[in-house]
Amino acid sequence: MTASKGSLKPTVTKRQKRKTGPNPSNTWKQQPKIKSMAARDKAYVRMAGLANANVQDKDQTRKATKAPLNPDDDVINSPEYKFGRLLASPVALKRHSTILKLREYLKARTDPNNDNGGLSVLDLMKLWKGLWHTLYLCDGVVVQEEVSKVLASLIWSVGGTQEEDEYAGRFYLELDEDMMDGDADIDSDMAEMDDDDNDEMQIIEMPDDEDITEEATEDVDELDEKETDQESIGSNEEEVINPADEEETKHCRGAHLSALYIRTYFRTLTREWSDMDKYRIDKFYTLTRFILREVYRYMSSRHWNLGIIRLFNDAIFEEVLRENKYGNGVRFHLLDICLDELALVNSEKETTLPLTEATFLDSLEPYFAMAQRVDEKKVHERVMEKVLDRFLDEYSIVSDNYSNEHTDESEKKKLVMDQVHVQTVAQFIFELASDSETQDRYRKQLYDMHKSYMKRVKQVGRDVIMTEDVDDDMAEESSSEKLCEKQCG
Repeated sequence: MTASKGSLKPTVTKRQKRKTGPNPSNTWKQQPKIKSMAARDKAYVRMAGLANANVQDKDQTRKATKAPLNPDDDVINSPEYKFGRLLASPVALKRHSTILKLREYLKARTDPNNDNGGLSVLDLMKLWKGLWHTLYLCDGVVVQEEVSKVLASLIWSVGGTQEEDEYAGRFYLELDEDMMDGDADIDSDMAEMDDDDNDEMQIIEMPDDEDITEEATEDVDELDEKETDQESIGSNEEEVINPADEEETKHCRGAHLSALYIRTYFRTLTREWSDMDKYRIDKFYTLTRFILREVYRYMSSRHWNLGIIRLFNDAIFEEVLRENKYGNGVRFHLLDICLDELALVNSEKETTLPLTEATFLDSLEPYFAMAQRVDEKKVHERVMEKVLDRFLDEYSIVSDNYSNEHTDESEKKKLVMDQVHVQTVAQFIFELASDSETQDRYRKQLYDMHKSYMKRVKQVGRDVIMTEDVDDDMAEESSSEKLCEKQCG
């Protein structure tokens, strides 16, 4: 059968289709109001469902994310299963709306008043598995940066108040001291037992058969006593356990949970590092930068509390900086950005307490530890170049960025840490070089770095003004430096 002429549609060739242009139903709709790249970036973010990602008001956040999930409800067996399925969804809008819901969900889940709440290390590892796929499937540079900011800001959803974090920092310092004291007690007890063994081995008289049997029974009793002593020592050691080592222990909100959130991220990053291709590695470089920035902001908001600083630094050092299991890519990236992010946070208006030489050294303690002992020499060279040398050349008060008054250098001058005493940092580098725990192959580089610091201060002729007590201490320490320089040649 042949159709009538009226029912037949005219055939359109490919050339005619190209002349008519693209189909507006399946292409980006033209918006004549968008006349700049910034406006287009905002449109991309709005189309991705992240327009309200930076909303701080709780009422507006609830409207933007509709109804937040209740941690007590059983949604398809568990909320974790629900979130895991949505975070790995092929639809971008579902993934992005889910990470916005996570803010209120994590606050409700980690509330101390919630008896059945709390998050464990295993829960955070499952969460980061889903968040990993969320960013892995994300397209567009602007959208990727916005998603990275949201993921990094989740550190505040599991964080505590000022009072809670102050207690957490003090508790972590006491825990660290107890663990160090426990190791020292074990070493002393083992040394005493070795001395007792040596004393017993000095008896060389030849006794009778009856005396031999009696001595044998006494030796057995002494061995039993030593075994019980060792068990008691082991039990005392087990009493002091790092919370990060317990995977199934539930934690409520606080700085310790925020540190676990950072620890599990770097654990996931290093685990998945070898499976990433070159097209997606930039996404996680950006996420790492935003996460490190939020870590320094958290430290700044807690007035650079020493316990909080060590809590986060230990997490980063133990998961990334100390080990070389998956290569040096993550370590090199942290070395490249740590000083930039610290200077950026120090220059923000929200930073009420600027960095001093003491808080500066505490914040960068893991990197100074790498300058002492590190497994590879090329990593040590990267530490000296990107942390110690770069602080002197770009972010110190004796750098050229502080003295230049050109308009192009005004932004760089804002990043200068003008409250950090350079000679104190130089003295700390000198102490690192002369420390007994420093590897011998790195001493010369540290001594040379100390000399370059002191030489720059003398050439520029300025430094941060210190009190009289600190000046007296510096004068006493300079005399010891001259003696060491003569001895070292």
